Amino acid sequence: MKHFRSKIDFIPVLLLVLAIFLLDTAAMGVAVPAMANVDNLAPLALFFVATFVPVLLLLAAVPVRYHISARELVVRSGLLRWTIPLGDLHRACVVRGVGLAPALSMDRIRLDYQRGERVRSLHISPIDPQVFLACLVDRDKGLGLEDGDVVRHSGPILWFDNATARAS
Repeated sequence: MKHFRSKIDFIPVLLLVLAIFLLDTAAMGVAVPAMANVDNLAPLALFFVATFVPVLLLLAAVPVRYHISARELVVRSGLLRWTIPLGDLHRACVVRGVGLAPALSMDRIRLDYQRGERVRSLHISPIDPQVFLACLVDRDKGLGLEDGDVVRHSGPILWFDNATARAS
C-alpha cells in the first residue's frame, strides 16, 4: 500500500479557518444575547452548538491522507472517508481550484469514477501529483498516461462514455 499526504497551500487553509471563524462568530452572536435569559437551558445549548460546529468542521478537514492499495484508492479527510475501486476509475487529471474537497491545496487531481450507474468526481491534492498518477497506472494495467492525464484504456464498461453520449 502506497501512502500520500496532502499538499498544503495558504489560501485553502485560510478559507477553512475563515469559515470556522464566521460560523463560530455567528453562533456566538446568537448565543450571547440568549444567555441574558438564564431561566432555561437554551443559552447553554446554543453555546455548545457554537463551540461544536467549528470543532466538527476541523475534524472533517484535517488530516488529509490518500492510500493506494492493489485494488482501491482510499481518501481520508478527518473523519470522512471515500473508497474508490481502481477498476471504477475512469480518468485522473491535474486541475486547479478551491472548491470543497478533501484537498488542502489549489493544485489538485480530479478523479472521475463510476459509482453504480452514476459518474462522480473527487478532487484530491497529493504532494507530488506526478508520482501519484504514476502509482495509479502501476496498480491498474487498464489505466494509461495520456498527455499527463491518467485515462482508462481497458477494463469494465465505462458508463462515463455512455453518459456523455446520452447527454449529447
